[in-house]
Amino acid sequence: MLLLLIFAVVVALITRNFPTHKLEETPAETPDGGVPGPPSRLPDPLPSNLPITEDGRETANRLWAIQYARGRLTLPSLFLMGLGAINLVLGALVLTRTVQVGMMPQEDFAKEMEMAQDLTKKLFPQFAPTMDQADMNPARLRHQTMWINGGMSALLLLGSWLMSVGGWRLRNLQSYRMGLVGAVYAALPCVSIAGCCGIGQIVAAWCIFILFDPVVRAAFHWVNQDAASQSPDSHC
Repeated sequence: MLLLLIFAVVVALITRNFPTHKLEETPAETPDGGVPGPPSRLPDPLPSNLPITEDGRETANRLWAIQYARGRLTLPSLFLMGLGAINLVLGALVLTRTVQVGMMPQEDFAKEMEMAQDLTKKLFPQFAPTMDQADMNPARLRHQTMWINGGMSALLLLGSWLMSVGGWRLRNLQSYRMGLVGAVYAALPCVSIAGCCGIGQIVAAWCIFILFDPVVRAAFHWVNQDAASQSPDSHC
């Protein structure tokens, strides 16, 4: 029921700001940076009878598209950065535990392992015979624990970076491709904590849905185009 309620709220937020205009003809070519090119004509938010030049009208349309895209991406980008922060906390905890196990004396690890086995047998008596027959070598288990925890912490911290940077760049219309990668990573179970309970998939679908809006894609193109034209290398 909770997931259904969250999904209903997200759908309501997504559909609240649907564009009221349609774009004509988006070109299939993709310029450098992975951002699709602008459509051939943006919806004209200005009345046609205004005394304004064609260049001025195009500039106003671009500003309107950029403002529209930022408005639609503000909330989902914040959610995506929040999921990245959750991954950061969990990844740091797992990494801390990995370092702790590596620095722990072998005798102390063997005692912890024995306590964990006794607790497991009390909670799940049906597994006691299997655990008694298993090879519980403390040195081997310690080595395995360090590798598993180290790999898991690396995946969690990588996901934290991808989601946080992806959300930040979505918010600032800086990288279409990075935002898409961060959203997809948020939906992956296990490597994304929120992806294990359905929240990651909802936030990812929300971000991807907005990114497929032609106006939003055009806004990314223009923001990156302007940034490239203002860089020092472009004047060389």
